[in-house]
Amino acid sequence: MRLLTLLVAMALVQNPAPVQSDQDKMQGTWRIVRYYEFSSEPGIGIRPAEPDQIAGNAWTRPGRTTGVYRLKLDSTKSPKEVDLTATRLANQFLKGIYKFEGDQLFICYSYDPALPRPAEFKVTTGERRYLYVLERVK
Repeated sequence: MRLLTLLVAMALVQNPAPVQSDQDKMQGTWRIVRYYEFSSEPGIGIRPAEPDQIAGNAWTRPGRTTGVYRLKLDSTKSPKEVDLTATRLANQFLKGIYKFEGDQLFICYSYDPALPRPAEFKVTTGERRYLYVLERVK
């Protein structure tokens, strides 16, 4: 029995489970559980009931002004960074940050390409930022 346990442990060390990239972790269907915007009290903003989809680098957001953002991730930064592009932005991009907590994905971004990247996951009234807390649909 000890030999079997030792062999299994050695196999796990030699063949660790593949590490999933953040891009891979984002794939799928997400619903908005909390939403904060610069012009409302935190959590007051109303968002569509239809879930969001992330496929490849496209974040599809039904019922919103910008229906699709393209995401460019940089997981080497702290906090992790995301640049959001869309047709309406031409050659510019919105600067944001993201993180995973369990089955939740937090995305916070400035709503104007001229604005700096957020340093933390919070929005205060008057700041032109959005913060989405998304939960994976199972």
